[in-house]
Amino acid sequence: MLQFMRQHAKFFYVFLFLIIISFIFFYVGPMDEGNSPIIVEVGEKKIYMDEYWKAYENIREYYREIYKDKFDAEIEKTLNLKEIAINRIVTNELLLAASSRLGIAVSDDEIQESIINEPTFQRNGSFRKDIYLRVLEFNRMTPQFFETQRRQDLMTQKVRRLLALASESDVEMPENIGDDNESYDIIKQSIIMNQRERLIRAYISGLRKQITVKIHYELIA
Repeated sequence: MLQFMRQHAKFFYVFLFLIIISFIFFYVGPMDEGNSPIIVEVGEKKIYMDEYWKAYENIREYYREIYKDKFDAEIEKTLNLKEIAINRIVTNELLLAASSRLGIAVSDDEIQESIINEPTFQRNGSFRKDIYLRVLEFNRMTPQFFETQRRQDLMTQKVRRLLALASESDVEMPENIGDDNESYDIIKQSIIMNQRERLIRAYISGLRKQITVKIHYELIA
């Protein structure tokens, strides 16, 4: 196992990065709330079916990229992408509610910096406003909607960073792994990741006991 991790260290870190990004980062376009039923309610926040299906399609495309030609209806069913989409929506809304409770804010300057540094909107390392507007238009978003979504995303990221710091404060390494072992950093990062995910799950579980969550599964049965 350790030999495999050493040989594939670069892939290992990239895979962890993809897991984090896929968990915290997905955008959906503006919703036509009048024609879409409510599928999820988190406190006072209502999530409509159109929003759910766009989130589902984003997740589906993510796994299609991973499995390539092997991705089919059977794998899609086995992965239970509908449940993954629901859980991510609920988690995102709960963390957003937590950010408000914690008094976490995101300034206009932070949003601007985030957009300017987004590789999608750059050419040759420089931000291009025309590309930014074209990308948003292609995804049927207005700048106002996108920037509101980006503000919320940055707020939930701040909550996750707080949890990450808490998870890294006390990392217990296996006794048989010395700090001079070449696999030490990989194993440590794996342990930190596991601790972080356990802490996030526990935190989300606690939030669900405080904030009413209603999911209308019959709409996607």
